[in-house]
Amino acid sequence: MASTRTKLDALSDYVALDTETTGLDTRWCDLIEVGAVRVSDGRVTGRFSSLVRPSHLPIDDFIEELTGITSEELGDAPEPADVMPALSEFLGDSPVVGHNVCFDARFLDKGYRDILGRGFGNELVDTLRISRHVFDDIRKRTLGAVVERCEREGGSPIGVPDSAHRALADSQAAAYCYETMRPLLVGKYGDDPEAGFARRSGSRGRAKFEGIVQTVDEIDESNPFYGSTVCFTGTLDGMTRAEAWQHAVNLGATPKDSVTKSLDYLVVGSFEFNTSLHGKPSGKLQKAQGYAVGGNGISIVSDDFFLQYARDDS
Repeated sequence: MASTRTKLDALSDYVALDTETTGLDTRWCDLIEVGAVRVSDGRVTGRFSSLVRPSHLPIDDFIEELTGITSEELGDAPEPADVMPALSEFLGDSPVVGHNVCFDARFLDKGYRDILGRGFGNELVDTLRISRHVFDDIRKRTLGAVVERCEREGGSPIGVPDSAHRALADSQAAAYCYETMRPLLVGKYGDDPEAGFARRSGSRGRAKFEGIVQTVDEIDESNPFYGSTVCFTGTLDGMTRAEAWQHAVNLGATPKDSVTKSLDYLVVGSFEFNTSLHGKPSGKLQKAQGYAVGGNGISIVSDDFFLQYARDDS
């Protein structure tokens, strides 16, 4: 898949999914855990959970601290060749719901292609995207923050798990959020929310960052950077910093020039990203990692991931 896109959809049957990985770039990082719950008419009818042995051990200390998964556990984990067929059977062709689900889908696509010889093509529904439509009173949209907002809304029949930041618990939390937000989404846009939103959206207003203005007629909000704040660091592959800012604005994001607790994405140049996997992160990257471990929800991605979407805005 060139890039992953999501839909606004009102589903009664779906699979909520979450993954844990050694990073967010499929060229150098591996899947280490997958968890999923099958939901039908608001009830969990099935569960899938498995660790996945990565190609290189031990994993980075930052990843251990972030995920709670240790290298020792992964040493005895099933190989991807064992996990992918079982996961594919569990998912079938069901729509997949997740929080910031584009990341999960890219790793599943890599696993499907490597092991099964075909891509991952299930419909994707993003609870992060939906939260932007139905809740305008929350600033940081981590899974935990959306869960808390859904609890204030009244919740759903699916309970919130006691544990968090592991794949199965987070997949159940995503299902909880989706069940809570779905009627709000339908109330706003109708039974076909994607079509209802398209009819009401029209063209977007102009976004600015140091004189940079939107150069596309309409922003496709199905990309994962829409509505986020983005900072860039390191030498970017094939684009200047100003070009990166322009792409960010055209994707509906707000560029930032520093790493703060409120930042959503740090996009790292490929050379620095690859170097950081071997224990040599820069100061800006270390700061972002510290915020991520502290639960601030910063996603650290390589410029390759950003380019998957930036190429589409031209």
